[in-house]
Amino acid sequence: QQLCDAYALYLALTQMIRLCLTGEIQRDDVPPGLSDLLLAVTDVPDFAVLEAHLKETSPKVRQDFDLLLRAKKS
Repeated sequence: QQLCDAYALYLALTQMIRLCLTGEIQRDDVPPGLSDLLLAVTDVPDFAVLEAHLKETSPKVRQDFDLLLRAKKS
């Protein structure tokens, strides 16, 4: 379930960013409208919470990915 939740989070962010921007995204350069959309599609109250959620999710995904690869090698 954890990987499915992470996939949904990354997909929502990626799709919205691709629809709204043509280049790289920088935290300080995010237009207010895009910021509102990103918060809406991820269902978090503000950007600090979104950043914390991403920082928390990333190592968990990496850990699961490593476990899956090790299991596949065995």
